Amino acid sequence: MALEVRGIKKSFGDLKVLDGIEFTVGKGKFACIVGESGCGKTTLLRIMAGIERPDEGSITYDGQPVKTEDVGYVFQDDRLLPWMSALENIRFVLRVRGIDDEAIALRYLELVGLRGFENYYPHQLSGGMRQRVGICRALAINPKILLMDEPFASLDAQTRNRMQKELIRIWEGDRKTVVFVTHSIDEAVFLADEIIVLSKRPARVVEIVEIDMKRPRDRTDREFTEYRKRIMEHLSP
Repeated sequence: MALEVRGIKKSFGDLKVLDGIEFTVGKGKFACIVGESGCGKTTLLRIMAGIERPDEGSITYDGQPVKTEDVGYVFQDDRLLPWMSALENIRFVLRVRGIDDEAIALRYLELVGLRGFENYYPHQLSGGMRQRVGICRALAINPKILLMDEPFASLDAQTRNRMQKELIRIWEGDRKTVVFVTHSIDEAVFLADEIIVLSKRPARVVEIVEIDMKRPRDRTDREFTEYRKRIMEHLSP
C-alpha cells in the first residue's frame, strides 16, 4: 500500500503554485517535503488533506481516493481550544468522529508523555507540550496518513530537537504513513526516510532523496552533513 500523488496542479487566479507534483510514499514511511518559502508546500499538504481542491491530479492511498477520515492533520500552531483541558481537546475530535472514549485519549497522552497533565489547560502548558497534544488529536482518530505542517517551527532550538526525537519515538510505535512539511533541511534529514525537494513556484519535484541512515541519527555525522549539502544545492540561490 502506498500514498500516491499524481499530477497535482493548483493556481490561485493567475498565480500558478503547483505544476504537476508527483511522488509516492510507501505505507509506514516518513517523508518530508522541503522547498523555498512560498513555493506551495502548505498548499500541497492542504490538498492532500482535502482542505483545498486541486485544479488537476489525484491523491490515492492503496489505489483509492484519499478521504477526510483517512487523514490526521497537525498544523503549524497547536490550535487547541483554550477553554478545554488537554484531555477534553482530544475527546472533542473523537466526538466529531462519533467516538466518545476517554481511554483512547488517555492512551495517547501517555504515549507522548503527558499523563498527569490531562486536566491542564493550554495556557498552563509549554509550547512543546501543546504541540504534543496536537499530535495526540491527530493520532487519536487512527488515521491512515498523518500530515504535519511545520509543527515545530515556532519552538526554540532545544525544544525543537527534543520534539523531533519524541516524534520519531511515537512514529516507530505505530508506523503511520507521515508527510511532514519543513523549511529546515536539518530537520528533514533527521526525521525522514525520504525527502521530496520542490522547486521554486510554480513547484515541481526536482529530486526525491532517500535517506539511508540508521536511527537515531547524529547531526554531526559526515553522512548526515553530505545529505544536507546535497539538498541545499537545490535550494541555494
